Amino acid sequence: MSLATPNTSAAPPVAADHPANGADLLRQMGRMGLFKPGVPVALGGDGGQHGDLYANAETARAIAALGPYAPQVFKAQRLTIEALLQSQNVALREFIVPELVLAHRASAAVIGGSALIGQLVGNGWQLNGRFNGVANLVWSGFSLVVPAQLEDNSPGWLMLRSEEDGLYTTPGEDKAAWRGATMGVVTLKQVFFRRDEWLGTDAITTHLHAAAAELDRWFAAAQELPQHP
Repeated sequence: MSLATPNTSAAPPVAADHPANGADLLRQMGRMGLFKPGVPVALGGDGGQHGDLYANAETARAIAALGPYAPQVFKAQRLTIEALLQSQNVALREFIVPELVLAHRASAAVIGGSALIGQLVGNGWQLNGRFNGVANLVWSGFSLVVPAQLEDNSPGWLMLRSEEDGLYTTPGEDKAAWRGATMGVVTLKQVFFRRDEWLGTDAITTHLHAAAAELDRWFAAAQELPQHP
């Protein structure tokens, strides 16, 4: 597939004002095109390579300038995109990545929690579990990438939709994080999962942990840039 090469020397996007809440913040990032670098053109991105996202620390500073929770919102959405780009599930990737790049749909990838244990029920698996500190839990709907161990299968990653029966969200203890990043708690009670939204196994795990660390370094480097006069 032919990929366009982004202009990494271009000036970073500039926000007009501070969004009022986490949902508005995510939409503004989508309008600014912040999720496009390193995503294939066919999926709504600018093309190029994975590392193109980190070529300009000024872009990270522009994100941080949107508000104190902006890095968490960006990181949650970007890691979901990264998981899908690494996934063997081509149909799901082609369907949802364009929506995530434009921030028409919110998402989060949970890389620090315990894997869900799926129990075989009929033609699918039943999932139970809880994840804390998850960003982008917007009321209009979101997608969630989580680690899972399905019965008789290797551990890996799957995608769930907030519209699933038995999936609940609550604000959690940090009310400021809920307002600023819609960051809270996700609880699963007998959520039914089908194989068509299974993403893959160990390759995704390695990539997500590396991408998360790279994002943290990117935002840290932006903080060290000299202030504009």
